[in-house]
Amino acid sequence: MSRIILSLDEILSFAGKNMTIDSLEEKLDNDKEYRYSLAKKYALKNNLHNGATLEFPEHGYRNHNLLFWDSQNKEIIEPFYEIDDYGSVPPRFVVGDGYFDPNGWVDEVEHNTYVLPARNLINQMKEFAEKNPTKKKMVVRINGTAFVAYYDPNKMKDNWDSCILEVTDTMFEVFPGDPKWRETIIDDIDMAPPVPVAPPLPVPVPVDTPVPVAAPTPVDAPAPVPAPLSELELLQKSNADLTKMVEELTKKVEQLSARV
Repeated sequence: MSRIILSLDEILSFAGKNMTIDSLEEKLDNDKEYRYSLAKKYALKNNLHNGATLEFPEHGYRNHNLLFWDSQNKEIIEPFYEIDDYGSVPPRFVVGDGYFDPNGWVDEVEHNTYVLPARNLINQMKEFAEKNPTKKKMVVRINGTAFVAYYDPNKMKDNWDSCILEVTDTMFEVFPGDPKWRETIIDDIDMAPPVPVAPPLPVPVPVDTPVPVAAPTPVDAPAPVPAPLSELELLQKSNADLTKMVEELTKKVEQLSARV
């Protein structure tokens, strides 16, 4: 794709009332935040894709007035000036499988075609180079397209983690870069594999010592209640009691008589 170029007249159409071409041009030149806000307004209104480029406003010389649209964070981004004085693709737009294509900005950024690789692409290239120390090129597949990567194994030996790519169509050359250029790249937190951590041992649950339970005291069975006596039985019992009483009295009388 090519960059989106907006003239002052086109920007004036949504810049607001009471604005002339001259006042708009002056404000865009002197107020960066105002320029960013208008560019963001345009990007949101036109649903620009992530990584889209805008020449805002039109200038015509290389990357002057070039802006990038980060649709994920809804931000307008300046070109990256650490690699090339004319500006290059910002580091946040990394290239690799599942990310941007390396040649995605070849027709949009002038004077250079530098991009920064995603961590998964770095790891893939680094692994190949370590297994094939005499090789100077490799083929990597990115988003379904085969790219040929050229590199100097001596220069890249200890510099893969901070490398940059210079892209030409479906080829790119790998060069050592500066580690600080990757400081804002989120996927670099995955650089080191996580250290496996043993799962914590379960905390033993204290078991109270069971309190001995006393054996139940046997309860004697209640004595059977005697059935009520009949009238005859009551009379016989009364006679028996009376006979016993008479015998005891007779015995006592005999004992008293013997003493006399």
